[in-house]
Amino acid sequence: MSTAATRPSGPPVALPSPVRLSLNRTALELKSFFRRREAVVFTFSLPVVLLIIFGSISTARSVSPG
Repeated sequence: MSTAATRPSGPPVALPSPVRLSLNRTALELKSFFRRREAVVFTFSLPVVLLIIFGSISTARSVSPG
């Protein structure tokens, strides 16, 4: 008993465009990122804190001649 593979009738299904896939993936990744509060806090506040710390350490005063 052998059966032949048959294709379903109807129009072919179009694949989604790469741009649409990229936008959907970006939206999904952003939602996932902003749901984790720790990640958001450290991503945006840690660079500012480090800039303040290192900026306060390296306050070299220049002495102008005369």
